[in-house]
Amino acid sequence: KKTDGKLLGEVLINQIIKARKKGGWKKYADLGKLGVDEFLYISSAMRELLPRHPWIRALLHEISLNKVKVAPTVTTALSDMKDKDAINLAKGLSTIILT
Repeated sequence: KKTDGKLLGEVLINQIIKARKKGGWKKYADLGKLGVDEFLYISSAMRELLPRHPWIRALLHEISLNKVKVAPTVTTALSDMKDKDAINLAKGLSTIILT
């Protein structure tokens, strides 16, 4: 459902913000990734999804960096995605999410 996805997104952002409060700007990226990992642990839906799509972690880590870039074209099927493909996709998602 759309509301479930929105709620998961809010939980993810809150976990990232909470994790980043634990350190200064030098640890910004690492703490953002820690927030993602905590989200992946506390969400039963994500724990269930992760074994089937392990690249989700890399995708969310890259989005948490919040570096806006031009959206790339990714032609890889979800079933064939690897971390590298997910990171490439996430670079463009930051732009979409922020707008």
